[in-house]
Order: sequence, then structure tokens, then C-alpha cells
Amino acid sequence: MKNLSIDELKTKLSHHNATWEAKETHISLRSDEAKKRMLGRTEPHLSVTFPTMFFEAGATLPDFDQEVDWRNRKGINHITSVKSQESSQACVSFCTVGVTESMAHIEKNIWLDLSEADQHYCSSHGAINSGWNDAEAFDQIKSRGVCDEASFLFETAFPNNDPKYYFTNPEPPHPVCRTIPDRKSKAVKITTISNFGSNQAHIKNHLTYKGPVSATFAVYNDFFSYSSGIYHNVSGTLTGYHCIMVVGYSEANQCWICKNSWGSAWGMAGYFNIAYGQCMIDDNEKIGISGVILPSHNKGIDKAKLSKMLQ
Repeated sequence: MKNLSIDELKTKLSHHNATWEAKETHISLRSDEAKKRMLGRTEPHLSVTFPTMFFEAGATLPDFDQEVDWRNRKGINHITSVKSQESSQACVSFCTVGVTESMAHIEKNIWLDLSEADQHYCSSHGAINSGWNDAEAFDQIKSRGVCDEASFLFETAFPNNDPKYYFTNPEPPHPVCRTIPDRKSKAVKITTISNFGSNQAHIKNHLTYKGPVSATFAVYNDFFSYSSGIYHNVSGTLTGYHCIMVVGYSEANQCWICKNSWGSAWGMAGYFNIAYGQCMIDDNEKIGISGVILPSHNKGIDKAKLSKMLQ
């Protein structure tokens, strides 16, 4: 499929009175196959999941805030730095690990840098590049945990230690799971997984009182050119499905605030806003977690060191 030129896309945005801006990005210029590798959520079914709620059945819900952003929640940032999944199709692992890292800071006031490679290639997903879903991924964090990044560096899962390898090379060879000495003593776990289905009030209550959630949406070709603003689809065919981390929302702007896993050079320093109801984001389930369990020896890392490590 021929890429829509940036000038053509800007014309369409103007025609639709769009609330977002586009530009050529390091991802929009990639081939269709390479773009698919920037995704990795298996095709979702419309949510029929009865939500597991942290409120008792029949209880009156507290009012959710009109605006939430966990990058600045009451003056404090709780979100770790944006990373890039490169050619791994591991968006689900980047999303669920990111939620876990943030909940560790919210609940324990500790910064963690956890291993997406351990989560993706050593879990029930297996050592292969393919799609996954966030419900099963969180189940794996609950049961087996996820170790620290230093114990299994992301790039070391790939041939030649190159996470971009599959942009230009087919499988096999597959990525690998590295043996981690004394892994159980390094694993971070969670105790509670709250699947809110598509219940928007419960999702916003969790975002108000607990922390970020995972979410899934359909990605169309124009999204790869997103630069800023509140995204809604104006052009392009469906490329696939993507798991991202919702760090907040705005009732005034009628949008979700999301952390992506395409590096900080894309979008708004790695983030984007998407309008409510767009691209199935409100039809699919959103999942939150709580009850982070740290290894007894884990003291975390200071924020300055974390920022330097994730640059």
C-alpha cells in the first residue's frame, strides 16, 4: 500500500477540521510490514467482560476527577520514561510492564526499570515475535512476576543484539529467552488485576484513585504520522491493533492521555491524546492493577539514574 503523502494527509486533516497535526515520522516512512511490527496486540473482541471493581457491589461510586494525568498527579510524576519496542511486536509487554512500574511508584514510592524481554519472551507468550493480549500478560506478572531490566536487557533478546533486526530480516532466527540466575528473587509481582471491560465510569474512577490502565485500539495508517493534538482517524486502512498505557484523561477535551512504546521522538515526546470513542478504544477492555510485591532486596533506582538508563 502506497503511503499517504504528508501533504495529502494535511489536506484531509484540514477538510475534516481535525484537532491534531501530522508530520513525517521515523515510523510513518517505514514499510507496511515494518509498521505492523510496531503493533502487536492480537485482534480484540468487543468487551463483554464483567468488570472486576475495587468498589463493593452496589456501592455509590465517588466522583471521578474532571482531569487526570499521572505524569503530574498532585505535583508528582509517577510514570517511567518512554521506551521503544522497535521490531519486537511486544507492545503488550511494554504496556503492562509500564503500568506495573508506575504502580510501584504510586504504591511504594520506588522507581523500577523492569524487563520487557523477560515479560515477552520468557513467559507463556514464548520466544517469538507475535501478538499477545494484556489480560494474559498481567496474569503472567501476577503468577511468575517480571524481573529487572538489568538482569535481561531488551536488546540481548535479538540477533546481533539489534532490536531493529526484524525490520529488515525474517524469522527465524527467533528472539531468545535468557536464563536469569536466581530469577525468583528478582521478580516483581502484583496481587490484583481489575478488568473494567468498557465501563467508562469505573475506568475513570480507577484512573482518579488508583493509577494508569492498559488499553487497546485499532491503528489506521494516518496514526503513524501523528505529531500533536487529539487524534481521530481521517484516512488510511486498518494496520492492526495496539496496546498502550492510559495515564489520564480530560473531560474538557474529551480524550484519553496515552503513553506509547515507539520512543520519545514520536508524537508528543512519546505520548498522544486520542478522542473518546475513536478506533474502538472505548469498545475494548481496559485493565488496571494494584498490590505490587517487591523482591525483599529490591531498593529500586533513583530517578536520575532511571532517566539516564532509558534515554
